[in-house]
Amino acid sequence: MNIDQDIEIKRAYYINEQLQYEMPYVNGLAHGTHLSWHENGTLASEHRYDNDLLNGLCMVYRRDGSVWYVFYTSADLQEGEELEYKIDFE
Repeated sequence: MNIDQDIEIKRAYYINEQLQYEMPYVNGLAHGTHLSWHENGTLASEHRYDNDLLNGLCMVYRRDGSVWYVFYTSADLQEGEELEYKIDFE
């Protein structure tokens, strides 16, 4: 990483002061792992950005923390099919 780069982490919070998301930016572009949380504090999603483009594995979680669905992106485009994990309510 170049020492001349402008690095910033943007964060937003719910009204209850729980962290809603954090996103790293390098030189004004989304770059790194974007994390978001449900209002109850469990992880809601993780997405990787490279120079403002979605790139890599994307995970989305339910409020209870279980995996809801997974997909892969490359240069901001979804590759392949989205895998949804269904809950068995027996």
